[in-house]
Amino acid sequence: MINLISQGASGNITVMGTTAFDLKEDEKLSMTSSELVEKIMEPNGINIVF
Repeated sequence: MINLISQGASGNITVMGTTAFDLKEDEKLSMTSSELVEKIMEPNGINIVF
């Protein structure tokens, strides 16, 4: 999954979404591809908004 997410990206990836303790959407959740994969795999780790 890390290889898929990191394609075409250098450095941090920015997504719009919420993490476990956020009360509203944050347009600038910025993290490395490894950190993003960890959040995706973790139950209730991240909610990505399209």
